[in-house]
Amino acid sequence: MGRAIDPAQVAVVEAAVARDLDSSVTGRRRFALAAALGLCGLRWCEVARLRVHDVSPAGTVCVRPVKGGRRRVVRVGPGLAGRLLRLGDARVAAVRCRGAGVNVGGVLLFCGRCGRVPSKQYVQAEARRFFRRVLGAPCYTFHCLRHTAAARAWLATRDLVACQRFLGHRWLSSTEVYLASLLPCGEVPLPSCAGGVLGGPAVALFNPDGLPVRRLRPVPAA
Repeated sequence: MGRAIDPAQVAVVEAAVARDLDSSVTGRRRFALAAALGLCGLRWCEVARLRVHDVSPAGTVCVRPVKGGRRRVVRVGPGLAGRLLRLGDARVAAVRCRGAGVNVGGVLLFCGRCGRVPSKQYVQAEARRFFRRVLGAPCYTFHCLRHTAAARAWLATRDLVACQRFLGHRWLSSTEVYLASLLPCGEVPLPSCAGGVLGGPAVALFNPDGLPVRRLRPVPAA
């Protein structure tokens, strides 16, 4: 079903993504933005659907539901949100240059010059290129970034419901299967009975700005 990035390599990957966010190469900078969102738990198809009005300057992103999932708000921090909004400004300016009327908030952030979102095949090729450059081999896919965020969320909270909401799964069983495929054999993800670990420690997700703003806290069950 997939795998998370090796813990020994996560810091190297995150440092490369943070560095590429300020790259002078447009393609490298744009992939780094998408990869940063992947490290915050987003699928590529969710990244591809992000629009300007989905990003809040306060540091959150509203993720549209896909694959039967739930709409959710993901905290990404003001630094990454600001970069996404600047990308949105550039996209809006490009659309206006074509002389077409534009709904500013509805402009897709990762839309290419031809007006289309890059295909999954293109993104996977970019991911292979990135991992080859950073780790010396194309050993992971874009989705491994989401797997890494999922494994980190579980290991930090031990709260299946919090992980379900973080990942946007509609069914708790989907989260169980998802985590079971990522974690070592000794790790068995089980829901916390009567909120056994609710209120546990927050987990810090990828944060290229070095500020403690990206946190996932267990959510009390209704």
